[in-house]
Amino acid sequence: MKCSFCSSALKYSDKSILPVVPEFFEHTVFFHQLNRGGLCDPSDLVYKICLRCWSTFKSIKASPQISHTILTSPNARFLFVSIMQRILLGEEFQTDCENGDDVCAAIVQKFFNCMAKNWVAEISEKEKIAQKERKIKKLSSL
Repeated sequence: MKCSFCSSALKYSDKSILPVVPEFFEHTVFFHQLNRGGLCDPSDLVYKICLRCWSTFKSIKASPQISHTILTSPNARFLFVSIMQRILLGEEFQTDCENGDDVCAAIVQKFFNCMAKNWVAEISEKEKIAQKERKIKKLSSL
């Protein structure tokens, strides 16, 4: 995020330009207990959006049909962002900066990049294990 509005929307601070929601204030306590290598604390906006994204992502992974649709999509990230924009529609996180950047979509894109990389690695690992098991079964049947 290059503009100052977008940068400040992502980082937690006492002088945040976005309203702090008391019910999500506990997340700052949680993040202070973790050693994250000097990373700054995420804002309430980032925290809430990532919670929604995580819930949606878990639902997608749990459904074989939806998982297949996402995995075979020519642009899976765009599809996930579109799904999340519909889910988040009408909620208080719709923030557009003065440069016209969609902060919410940017957060969702970054979230998907991270989760999709891990998801594909998990699928690849399962496939490698299945290949080894097939080879062992084939060799032991000879």
